[in-house]
Amino acid sequence: MDVNTNCMANKYDNLVEEINKQEEAKEEKNSLDEELRLLKQAVSNLQDCVSKVEQADKDGTDMMKALNAATDSMDMAVFAFCRAVARAESTVLKVEMTDECKNEIKSAREKLIEAEITLLANHRKCYATTYPKPG
Repeated sequence: MDVNTNCMANKYDNLVEEINKQEEAKEEKNSLDEELRLLKQAVSNLQDCVSKVEQADKDGTDMMKALNAATDSMDMAVFAFCRAVARAESTVLKVEMTDECKNEIKSAREKLIEAEITLLANHRKCYATTYPKPG
């Protein structure tokens, strides 16, 4: 009976060893599944990053096109303005004034001269008071 017992013990040992190997294989499979999940997530994140970089590159290119177009547009606007000023400078204006307009201008000029004379007189008084003549 000793041989039978020994044989049965070997069978049990083999079964236990097989069960242990299966458990280790399951744990290894679970570990590999988790690593695969993490790798897939990392690949997905990288794809998102690449997509965002490509979009930023496209946006930057579009922005440069818009800036170049705006620059060209401003150059044209400045050129058009300068051309308009040059044309305006060479335009002869004819002005007709009525006697009433001439009288208003003459009256305003006389008031301005009077105001300037008064201002100059006040300035002289102030100067004389501030800086009296010695002696």
